[in-house]
Amino acid sequence: MNIEWDFEKGLLAFMAALILGGVGVIIWQRSTAKELSAALPTAESQLAFIGKTATEIYALRSAIRDDEIAGGMKPFDYLESQEVKSKIGKKFRIDPGTVDDYDTYWDKVWSLKPTQSNFDFDRETLGVFLIYIEAKTTLMKVTRIKLDESSRRGATDDDWSPLIEVTERRATTN
Repeated sequence: MNIEWDFEKGLLAFMAALILGGVGVIIWQRSTAKELSAALPTAESQLAFIGKTATEIYALRSAIRDDEIAGGMKPFDYLESQEVKSKIGKKFRIDPGTVDDYDTYWDKVWSLKPTQSNFDFDRETLGVFLIYIEAKTTLMKVTRIKLDESSRRGATDDDWSPLIEVTERRATTN
């Protein structure tokens, strides 16, 4: 079959090619749209997870920004500064203990004892001091308090000689 091409036949052939190409593009776009629609629930759950993780990261950054020890302050300096801030004064001897090493973290117990035997404190003063210790860091917690009655002459029923243990916990860095 020998077709003589003139302008009208060429234009019809071009239009037919365009129509077939358009139909092909429509079919391809529909299959792509189906694939994307099928993947949408997974993408939505991943986006929700990313949002939750970002919120946790912002909360942790805020906690670290407000945490004096995580900000670089040494534990001994931190405990001394809390003595001053709580207005109890530098009346404790601060002794570091041994480090207990575990798989993912380590603990170090700091002992706080009055520097002189005649130093005693009422419960409110001690409570304020203990709150100050835990207030500005999540890395140190008061883990033991032993209160002995004050042996000072003239002491009231609410005067105590304390022994305080504060545990510093840090993640093990590998």
